[in-house]
Amino acid sequence: MSSLNNDIKIIRWFLRPYRAEVFLIFLLLLVCSVLETLCIGAFYPLLNNILAGSTPVVRPGGKALEILDLMVKQIPISEPIIAASLFLLVLVVVTNIFGFFAEGLATWYRYKLFAGFLNRVYHKFLNNHYRFFLEKKQGDLLYMGLNASQSVGEMLLYFPKVGTEFFRLLTITIFLFTISLPITCGVFVILCLFWFMIHYLSVRVIHPVAVSLQDAQSELTAVFSESLAGIKQIKIFDSLKFWYDRFGIESQKVRRLSTRNVIYTSIPSRFIMVIGILSVVLSIIYVRLYKPDQFTMILPIIAVYVLALQRLMPSISNVGTHWMGLKSLTPRLHLTYDVLTDQVYLNDDGKRSFPGLNTGIELRNVNFSYPTKKDVLQNVSIQIPHGSTVAIVGESGSGKSTLADVLIRLYEPDSGSILVDGVDCREYSRSSWLRHVGMVTQDTFIFHSSVRDNIKIGKPDALDEEIMKAALTAHADQFIKELPKEYDTVVGDRGLKLSGGQRQRLAIARAIIREPDILILDEATSSLDNISEKVFQDALNEAKRDKTTIIIAHRLSTVEHADNIVVMDSGKVIEEGTHEELLKKAGIYYGLYVSQKEEKSEPNKPIKGV
Repeated sequence: MSSLNNDIKIIRWFLRPYRAEVFLIFLLLLVCSVLETLCIGAFYPLLNNILAGSTPVVRPGGKALEILDLMVKQIPISEPIIAASLFLLVLVVVTNIFGFFAEGLATWYRYKLFAGFLNRVYHKFLNNHYRFFLEKKQGDLLYMGLNASQSVGEMLLYFPKVGTEFFRLLTITIFLFTISLPITCGVFVILCLFWFMIHYLSVRVIHPVAVSLQDAQSELTAVFSESLAGIKQIKIFDSLKFWYDRFGIESQKVRRLSTRNVIYTSIPSRFIMVIGILSVVLSIIYVRLYKPDQFTMILPIIAVYVLALQRLMPSISNVGTHWMGLKSLTPRLHLTYDVLTDQVYLNDDGKRSFPGLNTGIELRNVNFSYPTKKDVLQNVSIQIPHGSTVAIVGESGSGKSTLADVLIRLYEPDSGSILVDGVDCREYSRSSWLRHVGMVTQDTFIFHSSVRDNIKIGKPDALDEEIMKAALTAHADQFIKELPKEYDTVVGDRGLKLSGGQRQRLAIARAIIREPDILILDEATSSLDNISEKVFQDALNEAKRDKTTIIIAHRLSTVEHADNIVVMDSGKVIEEGTHEELLKKAGIYYGLYVSQKEEKSEPNKPIKGV
């Protein structure tokens, strides 16, 4: 019972912002059900008048049928059969107009709410802390963002249908009680037994299958996503069979669970059809055997009862089917609810607006650890004066890139602080801080879009003149003009139509179009050859004029002219000074510099990671 209450609580949470719309929809559905019940009852006066010639005295079967018979008699038409026929026709037309309007409105709101919740999930994802994306599988994120959020739309499909069938059940049951209390009580007992069966199937069968199906679909999405992302490695290592087999296993699991889900949800409709026909047949046999002299007299009542049961029994079946369909959605509804209400990954944001860098940046005793790796940064203290170029170097794993991520505020320090013009950076809003920061990374991501759009990511409202100026500064204008459609050329998924150097120059253009005060270069030349690096360095020299520049360096030859070089090892600052000062110390920097000089002079010698 607690599970049912929890499900209802979550459904109410989704519908709460749309209470007025939901009330209007259900009011229309109720009116439709009342009108539909009146349509069933309207057959009574029609049949009553048709049989009046052979049966002189025909008594109405209950108060409701008597009222309908009197309503037909008030119609100013001399021929009773024509009056009854027109009465039935008007009711049917009005019922269908209301039904069309109610279903159309429900469908409109369904897709409106679905789009709204899909956008909310998407916004919530993007607003989460960066570590949210590192701690979740991409396949799980895709499933949560698309498949799970679709459950809201499906809920809005099932929920009005459950309401429609419930109102139909309510109105027809009340109507049948006015005709025959004993028979209707028997139907009601059957209805209760049927509902208990539905509840048992929902809780003990459908819900566990739905949970397993959700997990299987998430895993299938993850396998598909990972195989596409790693297609190069799959091709290189010829591991196609491994992925075929893995995908086949997961797809078979989804197939089996989907089949079970569909079969179980179809049980009520089969069961109720037999019960409905059995009830009608037994009623006719009873009247014929035990009240043969009244058979013709109560034939209109039997006909109305049969018509009512014809509508009632499918409604009972549909309530069960739609309810179980709704129940099968609850795992995904819970997942979407958890995503939208989760506060763990929310970003704490400052209230002040960052006006721009004036004096400089100071890292003061900064410490940081990942959940799976401790002490990545340990008491890091660095001064970065305004307008200076500071290089951060060290061997692989020394904490250089993590330091850049902390500076860009992808992560917040565990302790210590980053002071910007003497103010803790956390007091500034991320948006205002990032407006003054440009970053070029080693693994530059180029979107499957045009060159123009890829540069505009740095400044979405940029004019064409600003885009071309940024491309010129980044030394990208020449190769862009050689492309088939120049700035409108679509560069392919992850920029596959461009070389590494071209992608990096686009990244520079994307960064400098913001006109940032601070430029961060995180091993931006490590994957380039010497010729590409020369072009890239020329572009950087243009880009970093009048800017505070932080260079995370892979090749020490690129930082020789930095105002200050910070050497890191195991998350700590070990040495600091200019290129000449560090060489004189003959410490770690000197060893790395000499090692790289030797590797350059001996090209066949294995290169150490720096």
